[in-house]
Amino acid sequence: MKLILFGAGNIGEEALSYFGRNNVFCFCDNRITGSDEGERFDIKIISFQKLKEIYESYIIVVCVGSSYVMEVCNQLDEAGMKSYFDYSLLKREKMLPENAQELIKLLQDKEERNAIPLQCYRKSLDSARRQLEYLKKHADITTLKPATGKLREKQIILTHLAEEFFEYTSELNIKPFLAYGSLIGAVRHQGFVPWDDDLDFAIMRSDYERLMEFAHENCTVACYDGDCDDICGLEASVYEILEQYPNRYLIYVGADTTKIYKQTPERAYKIMDLWVYDFYKNDYSIAEHMRYLGELSEKKHQMKSVKAVVDFLKNEREYKGVISIEKTRNIFPGIDNWGGYPGLKNASRWISFDDVFPLKKARFEHTEFWMPKDAETVLSFGYQNYMEFPHDIGLNSHSGEYAD
Repeated sequence: MKLILFGAGNIGEEALSYFGRNNVFCFCDNRITGSDEGERFDIKIISFQKLKEIYESYIIVVCVGSSYVMEVCNQLDEAGMKSYFDYSLLKREKMLPENAQELIKLLQDKEERNAIPLQCYRKSLDSARRQLEYLKKHADITTLKPATGKLREKQIILTHLAEEFFEYTSELNIKPFLAYGSLIGAVRHQGFVPWDDDLDFAIMRSDYERLMEFAHENCTVACYDGDCDDICGLEASVYEILEQYPNRYLIYVGADTTKIYKQTPERAYKIMDLWVYDFYKNDYSIAEHMRYLGELSEKKHQMKSVKAVVDFLKNEREYKGVISIEKTRNIFPGIDNWGGYPGLKNASRWISFDDVFPLKKARFEHTEFWMPKDAETVLSFGYQNYMEFPHDIGLNSHSGEYAD
């Protein structure tokens, strides 16, 4: 079987020289369309449409630059052409034999041909892993540059929207404070974690109840009453409500958090996740609470709607008798907050009142927000190594895509 070199540029020229003209049937290039043909080095160039007609009789070698290789691979995959390999990747991973005939001989065997890309990708993945580990070991995470592009635009917009919301509710004299990823951002970067795209604030129960009383009079409040797993239904209901009330804040009460939305002239934004914290009675142990959270989790999984979970947790808060209306030395996320956990599920002590209060101001992007008095200690309940590079560095946990 002869080769078809996908890409008639400089890399294609290099591959042609390596494999030899006698082993190459033609080039394929996206700049050629339909039934048209071109020519380079006395070898014809066919279109992708023509490649789809004849590919089964040839071996495809991708010969494009790194900026285009994923685009070409996706193009081949979508057309059902799964048997191909990347020339530049083989070269970079030193998997090209000095004598091209050795590789060509292997390519004639289907099993060997299919094994070559897998071996190459494994080697490339291991190289990338070792490179990343080296960078993580020798770089300082606090000196990372901010995000760029659309992600950075969104971060700045969210910061402005949060400022506006806190100004709108200023008469309540409540103090939501930075939590989770946003608290990490404030401590580590004085703003957003570079690859993050949402805001997290915690709020004590008494402040939350004042906020909700205000919201019922001045905002739109909603609780999605659908299947717990129907995320698409949830998003659809939120944006339908925002379209009906474009100039009002939407407060969505979920089973695990409260979300605040706002429709802007350009688009709708989720401004923040709001996590509710409670005071717990001084004679109630953290070990008892951990067991209690496990019991609640089992009961919640048997319920079929978000509203049923919300109502169940509300009843538990009011009648279980472990939450204190008065301030105590024990603070922990509410049972309606992410399953009642701050992150790690093996907490051995309460978050202390003195870890959180008095709150202090922290720089966050162009402004300041409240944060716990001892942010580092509070973060240790949810993150073991928040000052080190995480395993998902650069990956947006909400979209699953890499940040700009």
